[in-house]
Amino acid sequence: IMNAEAAQPHQPDSPQTDAACNRWFETYRNGPVQTRWTSVPLQAGDVAPSPKLKDARTDQTVTLDYYWSDGPALVIFWRHFGCSCGRERAARLIEEMNLYRPLKAKVVIICQGEPERAQTYLKANFIPDDVVVLVDATEEAYRAFDITDCGPIEVLFDAPDEYLKRDLDAGQSLAKERKASGMPLVDNAWLLPAEFVIAENGLIAYAYRHQFCENWIDPRVHVAAIRTALGDFETN
Repeated sequence: IMNAEAAQPHQPDSPQTDAACNRWFETYRNGPVQTRWTSVPLQAGDVAPSPKLKDARTDQTVTLDYYWSDGPALVIFWRHFGCSCGRERAARLIEEMNLYRPLKAKVVIICQGEPERAQTYLKANFIPDDVVVLVDATEEAYRAFDITDCGPIEVLFDAPDEYLKRDLDAGQSLAKERKASGMPLVDNAWLLPAEFVIAENGLIAYAYRHQFCENWIDPRVHVAAIRTALGDFETN
Protein backbone atom coordinates (compact mmCIF):
# COMPACT_ATOMS: atom_id res chain seq x y z
CA ILE A 1 0.00 0.00 0.00
CA MET A 2 2.82 2.37 0.87
CA ASN A 3 4.43 1.96 -2.55
CA ALA A 4 1.14 2.55 -4.38
CA GLU A 5 0.49 5.71 -2.39
CA ALA A 6 4.02 6.96 -2.92
CA ALA A 7 3.61 6.71 -6.71
CA GLN A 8 1.98 10.14 -6.49
CA PRO A 9 4.01 12.38 -4.13
CA HIS A 10 1.95 14.03 -1.42
CA GLN A 11 4.22 17.09 -1.37
CA PRO A 12 6.29 18.73 -4.11
CA ASP A 13 10.06 18.58 -4.15
CA SER A 14 10.60 22.20 -3.15
CA PRO A 15 12.21 24.51 -0.59
CA GLN A 16 8.73 25.03 0.89
CA THR A 17 8.41 21.31 1.57
CA ASP A 18 11.89 21.19 3.06
CA ALA A 19 11.00 24.06 5.40
CA ALA A 20 7.74 22.34 6.33
CA CYS A 21 9.62 19.11 7.12
CA ASN A 22 11.96 21.05 9.37
CA ARG A 23 8.98 22.61 11.10
CA TRP A 24 7.43 19.20 11.72
CA PHE A 25 10.56 17.99 13.48
CA GLU A 26 10.84 21.24 15.42
CA THR A 27 7.26 20.92 16.72
CA TYR A 28 7.78 17.20 17.39
CA ARG A 29 10.90 18.01 19.41
CA ASN A 30 9.40 20.94 21.32
CA GLY A 31 6.04 19.31 22.00
CA PRO A 32 2.53 20.78 21.82
CA VAL A 33 2.05 24.42 22.79
CA GLN A 34 -1.67 25.09 23.25
CA THR A 35 -3.38 22.02 24.68
CA ARG A 36 -6.24 23.56 26.65
CA TRP A 37 -8.77 26.37 26.44
CA THR A 38 -8.51 29.34 28.76
CA SER A 39 -12.13 30.33 28.06
CA VAL A 40 -15.24 28.65 26.67
CA PRO A 41 -14.47 27.63 23.05
CA LEU A 42 -16.67 28.48 20.10
CA GLN A 43 -19.82 26.38 20.06
CA ALA A 44 -23.18 26.09 18.36
CA GLY A 45 -24.98 29.45 18.33
CA ASP A 46 -21.79 31.53 18.26
CA VAL A 47 -20.81 33.74 15.34
CA ALA A 48 -18.20 32.01 13.19
CA PRO A 49 -14.89 33.85 12.72
CA SER A 50 -14.14 35.00 9.18
CA PRO A 51 -10.40 35.43 8.61
CA LYS A 52 -8.90 36.11 5.20
CA LEU A 53 -7.28 33.03 3.65
CA LYS A 54 -5.74 32.08 0.33
CA ASP A 55 -7.57 29.71 -2.02
CA ALA A 56 -5.16 26.89 -2.90
CA ARG A 57 -6.71 26.37 -6.34
CA THR A 58 -6.94 30.00 -7.49
CA ASP A 59 -4.23 31.64 -5.34
CA GLN A 60 -6.72 34.41 -4.53
CA THR A 61 -7.32 35.75 -1.03
CA VAL A 62 -10.88 35.32 0.20
CA THR A 63 -12.84 36.07 3.36
CA LEU A 64 -14.15 32.87 4.92
CA ASP A 65 -17.72 34.08 5.34
CA TYR A 66 -18.08 34.21 1.55
CA TYR A 67 -18.65 30.46 1.60
CA TRP A 68 -21.77 30.62 3.75
CA SER A 69 -23.14 33.85 2.28
CA ASP A 70 -25.87 32.03 0.32
CA GLY A 71 -26.29 28.77 2.21
CA PRO A 72 -24.65 26.57 4.83
CA ALA A 73 -21.04 25.48 4.70
CA LEU A 74 -19.20 22.53 6.17
CA VAL A 75 -15.75 23.76 7.19
CA ILE A 76 -13.20 20.99 7.78
CA PHE A 77 -9.91 21.75 9.49
CA TRP A 78 -7.26 19.25 8.36
CA ARG A 79 -4.35 18.07 10.46
CA HIS A 80 -1.10 18.16 8.47
CA PHE A 81 -0.35 16.82 5.00
CA GLY A 82 1.90 14.06 6.35
CA CYS A 83 -0.58 12.50 8.78
CA SER A 84 -2.15 9.20 7.71
CA CYS A 85 -5.47 10.38 9.16
CA GLY A 86 -5.66 12.93 6.34
CA ARG A 87 -5.55 10.19 3.71
CA GLU A 88 -8.40 8.38 5.41
CA ARG A 89 -10.38 11.61 5.86
CA ALA A 90 -9.98 12.30 2.13
CA ALA A 91 -11.31 8.85 1.25
CA ARG A 92 -14.25 9.33 3.59
CA LEU A 93 -14.97 12.80 2.23
CA ILE A 94 -15.14 11.50 -1.34
CA GLU A 95 -17.99 9.21 -0.24
CA GLU A 96 -19.64 11.81 1.98
CA MET A 97 -19.91 14.35 -0.83
CA ASN A 98 -22.84 12.29 -2.14
CA LEU A 99 -24.69 13.32 1.03
CA TYR A 100 -23.68 17.00 1.03
CA ARG A 101 -24.13 17.85 -2.65
CA PRO A 102 -27.93 17.34 -2.73
CA LEU A 103 -28.20 19.78 0.19
CA LYS A 104 -26.19 22.36 -1.78
CA ALA A 105 -23.84 22.80 1.15
CA LYS A 106 -20.41 24.16 0.35
CA VAL A 107 -17.57 22.02 1.65
CA VAL A 108 -14.43 23.93 2.64
CA ILE A 109 -11.14 22.42 3.77
CA ILE A 110 -8.75 24.61 5.76
CA CYS A 111 -5.22 23.24 5.89
CA GLN A 112 -1.71 24.22 6.84
CA GLY A 113 0.82 25.05 4.17
CA GLU A 114 1.02 26.98 0.91
CA PRO A 115 -0.97 26.67 -2.34
CA GLU A 116 1.66 24.65 -4.23
CA ARG A 117 1.94 22.06 -1.50
CA ALA A 118 -1.83 21.93 -1.09
CA GLN A 119 -2.35 21.37 -4.81
CA THR A 120 0.04 18.41 -4.80
CA TYR A 121 -1.75 16.94 -1.80
CA LEU A 122 -5.19 17.41 -3.40
CA LYS A 123 -4.09 15.49 -6.48
CA ALA A 124 -2.51 12.68 -4.48
CA ASN A 125 -5.65 12.21 -2.39
CA PHE A 126 -8.26 12.76 -5.12
CA ILE A 127 -9.99 15.62 -3.30
CA PRO A 128 -13.04 16.48 -5.46
CA ASP A 129 -12.87 19.66 -7.52
CA ASP A 130 -15.99 21.11 -5.90
CA VAL A 131 -14.34 21.12 -2.47
CA VAL A 132 -12.90 24.54 -1.65
CA VAL A 133 -9.38 24.35 -0.19
CA LEU A 134 -7.94 27.26 1.77
CA VAL A 135 -4.44 27.45 3.22
CA ASP A 136 -3.64 28.80 6.67
CA ALA A 137 0.14 28.76 7.03
CA THR A 138 0.05 30.92 10.19
CA GLU A 139 -2.70 28.85 11.89
CA GLU A 140 -4.78 32.02 12.27
CA ALA A 141 -8.04 30.29 11.38
CA TYR A 142 -7.27 27.23 13.50
CA ARG A 143 -6.77 29.37 16.57
CA ALA A 144 -9.74 31.64 15.76
CA PHE A 145 -11.96 28.53 15.83
CA ASP A 146 -10.40 27.47 19.16
CA ILE A 147 -8.66 24.41 17.80
CA THR A 148 -6.02 23.19 20.21
CA ASP A 149 -2.89 21.10 19.99
CA CYS A 150 -2.91 17.48 21.03
CA GLY A 151 -0.01 15.43 22.37
CA PRO A 152 1.57 12.05 21.67
CA ILE A 153 -1.37 10.25 23.29
CA GLU A 154 -3.82 11.48 20.66
CA VAL A 155 -1.71 10.83 17.55
CA LEU A 156 0.93 8.27 18.51
CA PHE A 157 -1.13 5.93 20.70
CA ASP A 158 -0.51 2.97 18.38
CA ALA A 159 3.22 3.70 17.91
CA PRO A 160 6.20 2.21 19.78
CA ASP A 161 7.04 3.75 23.14
CA GLU A 162 9.91 5.83 21.82
CA TYR A 163 7.43 7.97 19.87
CA LEU A 164 5.20 8.45 22.92
CA LYS A 165 8.37 9.67 24.68
CA ARG A 166 9.11 11.97 21.69
CA ASP A 167 12.52 10.37 21.28
CA LEU A 168 14.50 12.56 18.88
CA ASP A 169 16.29 9.71 17.08
CA ALA A 170 12.98 7.95 16.49
CA GLY A 171 11.45 11.16 15.16
CA GLN A 172 14.34 11.80 12.79
CA SER A 173 14.26 8.20 11.55
CA LEU A 174 10.51 8.37 10.92
CA ALA A 175 10.81 11.72 9.14
CA LYS A 176 13.55 10.36 6.88
CA GLU A 177 11.54 7.23 6.05
CA ARG A 178 8.37 9.16 5.29
CA LYS A 179 10.16 11.70 3.11
CA ALA A 180 11.71 8.87 1.06
CA SER A 181 8.23 7.39 0.56
CA GLY A 182 6.89 10.61 -0.97
CA MET A 183 4.69 11.33 2.05
CA PRO A 184 6.86 13.58 4.22
CA LEU A 185 5.89 14.70 7.69
CA VAL A 186 5.28 18.45 7.47
CA ASP A 187 4.06 21.50 9.40
CA ASN A 188 2.71 21.45 12.96
CA ALA A 189 2.82 17.90 14.29
CA TRP A 190 0.21 18.53 16.99
CA LEU A 191 -2.81 20.40 15.58
CA LEU A 192 -6.03 18.40 15.93
CA PRO A 193 -8.72 18.27 13.22
CA ALA A 194 -12.14 19.87 13.66
CA GLU A 195 -15.32 20.27 11.61
CA PHE A 196 -18.00 22.98 11.76
CA VAL A 197 -21.35 23.46 10.07
CA ILE A 198 -22.07 27.17 9.62
CA ALA A 199 -25.44 28.61 8.64
CA GLU A 200 -26.08 31.38 6.13
CA ASN A 201 -26.53 33.87 8.98
CA GLY A 202 -22.96 33.16 10.10
CA LEU A 203 -23.90 31.25 13.24
CA ILE A 204 -22.28 27.94 14.02
CA ALA A 205 -24.91 25.21 13.71
CA TYR A 206 -22.64 22.41 14.90
CA ALA A 207 -19.07 22.20 16.20
CA TYR A 208 -17.06 18.99 16.30
CA ARG A 209 -13.48 18.89 17.53
CA HIS A 210 -11.62 15.61 17.29
CA GLN A 211 -10.43 14.13 20.57
CA PHE A 212 -7.76 12.20 18.66
CA CYS A 213 -6.64 12.31 15.06
CA GLU A 214 -8.88 9.46 13.77
CA ASN A 215 -11.92 10.41 15.83
CA TRP A 216 -14.22 10.47 12.78
CA ILE A 217 -17.69 11.98 12.95
CA ASP A 218 -20.68 10.12 11.54
CA PRO A 219 -21.53 12.14 8.39
CA ARG A 220 -25.23 11.82 9.20
CA VAL A 221 -24.61 14.27 12.06
CA HIS A 222 -23.33 16.80 9.53
CA VAL A 223 -26.38 16.15 7.34
CA ALA A 224 -28.71 16.82 10.27
CA ALA A 225 -26.77 19.98 11.13
CA ILE A 226 -26.87 21.21 7.52
CA ARG A 227 -30.60 20.56 7.30
CA THR A 228 -31.10 22.41 10.58
CA ALA A 229 -29.09 25.34 9.18
CA LEU A 230 -31.36 25.27 6.13
CA GLY A 231 -34.43 25.57 8.38
CA ASP A 232 -35.80 22.10 7.69
CA PHE A 233 -36.57 21.58 11.37
CA GLU A 234 -38.56 24.42 12.85
CA THR A 235 -38.68 24.68 16.64
CA ASN A 236 -41.42 26.21 18.78
